[in-house]
Amino acid sequence: MAAQVAQGEAVGRLDREKWRQEISEKFPHHVDVVPPPMGYSRSEEEEIMKFLESRIGTFDLFGAIADGTPFIRYCFEDAADAQAFRERFDLATETATLKKAV
Repeated sequence: MAAQVAQGEAVGRLDREKWRQEISEKFPHHVDVVPPPMGYSRSEEEEIMKFLESRIGTFDLFGAIADGTPFIRYCFEDAADAQAFRERFDLATETATLKKAV
């Protein structure tokens, strides 16, 4: 039973990694953000959502953990959108390294 659970978790992790790779290939311009420890204020969240809603279909995002640090990777189709996102929200960005699925 424990072996089946471990196998299921390994398959699930592999699927998540492939899914992240697909997003990263479709939307190659990334902004990695480590959220504040207490989260964003309501107004900050609303501003981020307003920015993203104006670009529906040209971005995606996912949460992940790299080197023990949780982060959100905002993935944009256009480099200009990624740069505008970074500049508009004056985000302290960090580059995260995710392992690729095999």
